[in-house]
Amino acid sequence: MLVAHHQDGIRVEASTALKGHIFVCPGCGDPVILKKGEIVVHHFAHYPGSVCEYGTGETLAHMTAKFEMAASLRRRGWHTEVEYVPPGNPNRRIDVITWPPKLFNRGFVFEFQNTSISAKEMFQRADDYAALGYVQSWIPVWKPERLKKVDHQPFPRYSVPQFEHWVQGFNLGHGLWYFDHKAVEFRYAKLTDYWLWADDAAEGWDGRYHATGDSYQYISKRWRTFEHVMSCKPDDLQFRVQKRFGHTQDKYRWPECARGVICIDNVLGLQF
Repeated sequence: MLVAHHQDGIRVEASTALKGHIFVCPGCGDPVILKKGEIVVHHFAHYPGSVCEYGTGETLAHMTAKFEMAASLRRRGWHTEVEYVPPGNPNRRIDVITWPPKLFNRGFVFEFQNTSISAKEMFQRADDYAALGYVQSWIPVWKPERLKKVDHQPFPRYSVPQFEHWVQGFNLGHGLWYFDHKAVEFRYAKLTDYWLWADDAAEGWDGRYHATGDSYQYISKRWRTFEHVMSCKPDDLQFRVQKRFGHTQDKYRWPECARGVICIDNVLGLQF
């Protein structure tokens, strides 16, 4: 976890906390350890034997994503918080939230996802943020072990995790931005239809096909073609807001976001 509390209940981030003080977990109230090493992102951790689930098992990639995103937004002069518990819903903990002064002070929520999560849970979390009036963006964490082939792009037969399917739909079909914690950069990618021939019919199809003589091709449900388009540093990202309506397709549901969703661009002029 990047945030703990002083004994008096005041929030403190590990990046600015000083050793020698007593810090407690925001979830259970037990004392936590401040870890300020040379390599790993500064963070708090429970003492061995703790049964509290608050922050337990959080990966270095996830902590790095939150820290670097918040640092970039603060360099813009925007008030930014990490691991923020919204007053209107204490059961949620937002990875990063910022309030851009030129955008009517609407709260911009950035959620990074590094572990498997169901589409149902994704919908519920996004719906909760929309109900609070937040503009939001969902960003998968780049997994080099799974995406190591993308440099030889386009990468066909990419088995898309459920979460990434959901994010592409949430982004109005505009592709996905991933966060690469090792390079500390964002990677933009597109997931496009992958076509199979009829003799692969056991794999499943979504009803669309191309006929060619006695054979035909159809779109795979499981696979997509993964095209890594570009990379850029956090400070190069630009944001715009676009309204999205509620939508349901197969097992996926996306909430209506009356205040809008965050569409991420970059200074190099990427157009959707």
